[in-house]
Amino acid sequence: MKCNKLRLVSLRDLASSQNGYNCAGFTLIELMIVITIMIILAMVAIPNYNSTVTKSARAEARSTLYQIAQLQERFFTTNNTYLCFNATGCTTTPTGWKNYSGSSYAKRKYAINTTARSGTLSCAGDTVTNTIANSFVITATPANGFADTECGSLTLDNCGITGNSVTSATNCWK
Repeated sequence: MKCNKLRLVSLRDLASSQNGYNCAGFTLIELMIVITIMIILAMVAIPNYNSTVTKSARAEARSTLYQIAQLQERFFTTNNTYLCFNATGCTTTPTGWKNYSGSSYAKRKYAINTTARSGTLSCAGDTVTNTIANSFVITATPANGFADTECGSLTLDNCGITGNSVTSATNCWK
């Protein structure tokens, strides 16, 4: 037996290096130990990676909600009403506004809807009643196969009050 390549060898071959050749290789036990270590590392790394991806998508959705809230306030200062889009009975998304979070609609993790409401508005103790849209709620709902089981949908209203559809979640807006 001539051993000049790295290969898997048996314990018997290692014990008796024939014809004076030194055989190098991995035993089956060494290989199993390495595979076991790789499996343990994967069991720890994959859930952490998935959690990080979810938190990143959630942060991007929060950023988009704040951006739309700012656009709503700008719209209100010039039109004296808030804009409703992508909800039932509302207009389409205005130019320059996004109805998704992410780099493109095809890659979105959250779909964004804005509902403008009229009537009685109570914000920080002040109560105002109007027939114009004097308040809004922006909702980011997981979409495109993405699921956020910890927080569900995120909401932001014109008073700056944040929320989510999973009532027990406390870290959604941190």
